[in-house]
Amino acid sequence: ASEQLRLKIMRKKGKISEQDVVEAISAIDEKYRLGSVTTTLQTLIAGENIREASLLVAQLERENSNIRANGWIDPELKSVVDVQLAFARIAMHRGGEQGKNFDSKLRSLISDAFAALRADVHLEKKSFESLWKMLRAMQDEQATITNLRGKVRSNVPPKEGFYSIATKALSLGRLDLAGEALLAQLEWLINGRNRLSSAEKISGIRRVVSMIKAVSKRLEIQSKTDNQRALTRKWLTSTGSEIAELLGNYRKRWAGYANGKERTPDQVGRSLSFVRILSRLQLETKLAYTDASERKQLVTQEMAKANREVLKQEKLIVEIFEPYGKEITTNVDAKRLLR
Repeated sequence: ASEQLRLKIMRKKGKISEQDVVEAISAIDEKYRLGSVTTTLQTLIAGENIREASLLVAQLERENSNIRANGWIDPELKSVVDVQLAFARIAMHRGGEQGKNFDSKLRSLISDAFAALRADVHLEKKSFESLWKMLRAMQDEQATITNLRGKVRSNVPPKEGFYSIATKALSLGRLDLAGEALLAQLEWLINGRNRLSSAEKISGIRRVVSMIKAVSKRLEIQSKTDNQRALTRKWLTSTGSEIAELLGNYRKRWAGYANGKERTPDQVGRSLSFVRILSRLQLETKLAYTDASERKQLVTQEMAKANREVLKQEKLIVEIFEPYGKEITTNVDAKRLLR
């Protein structure tokens, strides 16, 4: 029965309505409804079919609140269903978008799950201990995330930099914190008060870009669900575009150095070298968050943009040196000195 319910729901994946769920549940014999719904719910959550699972949870909650009027949930198992719902809400929240109030909402859901466990008098001791241990691990993870976020927002990078925090955040599945750490690292590298050489800054920037590219590579992993891909793609676009913008501004700063007056040829050459490196790193970042089907077009656009900048620089050089050229061609002494 649970497999039939799952198939009915997944057959309309992405388009299923609340009424569809109600009808699918109503078609199951009352004796098997509870087990079928809870088993299907676990399957949907495991596959990160968040929208479909949320509709099933909403219906389960509605029926659970009116047990005696509806015969498909045994009143004696109400507390068991409460535990099931509490953990389902946590799983769906963790599998969703990590927005502004993500952590506070998660802490609240964990607290609700603890309360549901305490109220459950039907759960076996072994299952109770296992679920309790799971909630405690979630609390510890939340404490770790709060600590790491505090370090990032202090704007003072640890000895190993914010890279380590970004790596830890990615291992915990927290793209939001990883993005915050990478942006803080990049901001510190290019605008912060540090004594790093230009070469050390470029090395650090390369490391930031490589982490963005590594996350992009994860999209190619076949085991990822559609939900995971969508969330990762959205994060890449948001965080990657911010990083690309910071790199673009930094590149313009180095281009300004190259055009500065009273610069020696070596200084100009060094500045232009950094401009080229930053341009390449900026392009690599853009490619990381650009869909594969659009990358060729992006490269073409960036090359055209680079060509326009080269022409602009050539025009500037002509404007600067044109007066000296006229002087050399008209002044006899200047001609003799040039020879």
